[in-house]
Amino acid sequence: KENAFNGYAGVLTGALFTILYFAFFLEINSYWSAQLGINNELPHWLWENPKIQALAAFRVIWLTNYTLLYLIAISWVNIKLYKNKTFAGVNLIINACAIFLFLTFGLYNLSLSKEFGDFGTQYLLRYSSIAILGGLLFSTSQYIKQPFIQLNSSVGINIATHIIFLCVLTSELFNWMHLMNTQSIYKLGLSLLWSIYGFGLIIYGIWKRLKHLRIMAFIIFGLTILKLFFYDIAHQSTISKTIVMISLGAVLLIVSFLYNKYMSNILKEENDSKENIG
Repeated sequence: KENAFNGYAGVLTGALFTILYFAFFLEINSYWSAQLGINNELPHWLWENPKIQALAAFRVIWLTNYTLLYLIAISWVNIKLYKNKTFAGVNLIINACAIFLFLTFGLYNLSLSKEFGDFGTQYLLRYSSIAILGGLLFSTSQYIKQPFIQLNSSVGINIATHIIFLCVLTSELFNWMHLMNTQSIYKLGLSLLWSIYGFGLIIYGIWKRLKHLRIMAFIIFGLTILKLFFYDIAHQSTISKTIVMISLGAVLLIVSFLYNKYMSNILKEENDSKENIG
């Protein structure tokens, strides 16, 4: 606590949190490695066993969940106790990397864990993992609102949140289609999901007068239409094509109607607010 050493306080705190993280990380990793029978030394052919793949996926899932829980904890420690801006900046970058890790490796390994345990175990794990992701998203959103950070990026955070929601919903669609053995129509189902989500963004963007969400919705519609015409319908039956085309056309007609009905009022209010600011 001497004045000459105050500059090292942040370094020591960071070292403490890092050591604590890796101490428990290595314990969790060692446990699942033991379940795999020292997995790094397993012969290559044994890795093709679904049970072994599921155990390996479990290890990745629990390491990912632990990482997210740890980041939630240290985020609230800084929010409530330290209120350190530098630590917050590093913490937010790591939070973003952890969320990306979950959306890639986490969701992928959740899909591989179906061979381990019964139905209840698998879906308890899946939805508890998604709940932990939700906890980190909430903690990060509260982090950004803190006065000691002074980060004005609500639009970017809002867009990122909706992208994350859409990724999780896409993963859920694949998961339930696999469960119901309807993988043959997953491409068309994905197009419908994206269309419905874009429609919801249009409604919410008009209601809350959020221009960036309306733009995001049109981007989703554009990607969906391109995907539909150049990828989805190439090998689908006529009935499937007809259902998707009619559904997408109905959504786009409703969106067009809402824009024509409400956008003149929204644009007028936006122009009035700009004039008042000017």
